[in-house]
Amino acid sequence: MFENAATLAVIGCAVDPSIRGYVTVLKNDYFARSNQQGSFKLSRPLKPGLYTITAVHPQHGKVSKEFEITSGNNKTSIDLVFIKEKNQSH
Repeated sequence: MFENAATLAVIGCAVDPSIRGYVTVLKNDYFARSNQQGSFKLSRPLKPGLYTITAVHPQHGKVSKEFEITSGNNKTSIDLVFIKEKNQSH
């Protein structure tokens, strides 16, 4: 059904158009949803290596950042900031 990984599908409501849900299709099983403070825990630990993390927001698009996990380091802090484009009205 989804040809591209990281496809964001919007599911709408026929009764109330302000109600929507979002589904993201990923080609891996490392995912998380952030809490109200923006922190999250992945579904399982990462092996040491170089990774790219991507955050997606329905109104603000997506932002990505590379980071490295080293041996013995199972916790890291990464700041991802959505940049408001000049042509956005909100």
